[in-house]
Amino acid sequence: MYAHDKYLASKNVTRTVSPQTYLNHPFETRQNTNAPRRLVSTQWEPLRIHMDTSDLAKHYFEASGNKTLKRITSSILPLAIKVLSKHLHVIRVNGNLKITPVCLDEILGQPCCSYDERCHWAANTCADVAVPDSHKTVGIPDADFVIYLTANEGGDGQVLATGVTCKVDQHDRPLAGQVKINLKSFTGDLPTNYLVSAFTHEISHALGWTHDSFIKFRDENGDIRSNVITTKSALGKTISLLSTPAITKYVRSYFGCDSLAGMELEDQGGPGTASSHPERRIFPESYMSGATEADLSNYIIDGMALTVFQDSGWYQVKNLDQAGRLSFGRGMGCRVPTHKCNDWGAEANARGMFCSQQNQTFCSGNNKHVLGYCGLAQYSGELPSMFQYFSDPTSGGRIQIADFCPRVSQYSNGDCTDPDNTDGEYAGSGNQVGTHARCFMSSLSARRWWHRGPSLRTPQAQCFRRSCTADALQIHVGSRTVACPVSNHATSAFVDGYMGYMVCPPYSGLADIRCSPRCSTNDPECLGPKGSAANFTGSIDPAAGGTVVVHGRKLLRH
Repeated sequence: MYAHDKYLASKNVTRTVSPQTYLNHPFETRQNTNAPRRLVSTQWEPLRIHMDTSDLAKHYFEASGNKTLKRITSSILPLAIKVLSKHLHVIRVNGNLKITPVCLDEILGQPCCSYDERCHWAANTCADVAVPDSHKTVGIPDADFVIYLTANEGGDGQVLATGVTCKVDQHDRPLAGQVKINLKSFTGDLPTNYLVSAFTHEISHALGWTHDSFIKFRDENGDIRSNVITTKSALGKTISLLSTPAITKYVRSYFGCDSLAGMELEDQGGPGTASSHPERRIFPESYMSGATEADLSNYIIDGMALTVFQDSGWYQVKNLDQAGRLSFGRGMGCRVPTHKCNDWGAEANARGMFCSQQNQTFCSGNNKHVLGYCGLAQYSGELPSMFQYFSDPTSGGRIQIADFCPRVSQYSNGDCTDPDNTDGEYAGSGNQVGTHARCFMSSLSARRWWHRGPSLRTPQAQCFRRSCTADALQIHVGSRTVACPVSNHATSAFVDGYMGYMVCPPYSGLADIRCSPRCSTNDPECLGPKGSAANFTGSIDPAAGGTVVVHGRKLLRH
């Protein structure tokens, strides 16, 4: 969970200008009046991020805290920095990056020479961290941006870390930021990919993925963009959109909706989340979403969120083909981004993007390997009118910042590929868990178990072993095998010795989403295309699930 804007407000964090020297910066070399050509011809190079840990040495931490910090500084942050350096290119400073304080004399209208000891300088800090003197005088070699790390062992256990900008150059490009780590939030063995995506999220805030920076975004001439944030009345409320060129083009292409005015920004979550994240109702998978759970099965660092940096003018975004791909609502047209979630249509309901019954189950996860349930909740009072989707005004989804839209959530022990997860609930239905198992919708029950009740006659998400051929998806039910043919449509199959039926999902062959190995949450390669949901253009039966991964809180199956 993140609290970027709330931290800014509570600490009164301000960003000050620390001018840098550039050679042939496109905003400073206007003799070539062709701005697009000037931008292309300029030497953009991978962003170099320096990690400063000097403040950590000033504090005492328990043994567990020191162990966590060692993992973060030696492994997690270098991986996050590697990802951002791959995708973000900048005009590099000429020489060392210098982080300078504010000259108080200049504020008073008096001349002040750089580093003149007769001048009066403000304290050189980055939010809560003192900037080392050498960063002002000598500077930081081989760096375009510096992260000042700090940590504490108290505070809110729901907030993992916060990232803020504290220094910018004369063109408003962020030069320095603080990342504050809340060690209290590090419980258990958190997956590597969760932590990498979380710290990439916080560093991205410090690099300019925030409302305070949006309004400073520059066009190709170096002029501050106008109408960056637009608003409109929709969905029973006023929504805000980031309406800059690259991101608007991206979301239009993503949904297949040319009328979109930009990327909708989050409006829930209070000052800790609103305005500085993509709207979770329609972008639940993005690494820049306002909250991410640690116990989900998939994490990606997506091309949509990275594209926002392109509109800043400070960065050129590269290698988007190596970024993670979102799947929620992809290619479904204008309905998902412009209608309330209970009006997204049958296809969205079939995929679990919206659900209405507590007993509904779904197949989720990027490999269709996790059993999911409908994340409905009952509240003590009525929800706001714009978030009411049922005749009962106290019923809604579990996630507030998703506009209380109920959708599929993952069971904490629902991973079909984990041999430790047993399927006793569906005894007699031919279930099996393990590396080769995936989730399928089935109402199968061995005839001797049929007396247990009619509920099994409605297809439920269950784990079955599978094998793939070019011609058929083979689902193994006990000693029987169901051969599901290549098809764009779901079909039903009956199995000898069982009552009910198996739902054969749409199947595209050996490249099908259920055939690829499950991507590990501790493999950083899975933060990109390797861990992204595959494209699927066929239609699905309402009982069949779909290829769209939907994230949410988890619950133990019982």
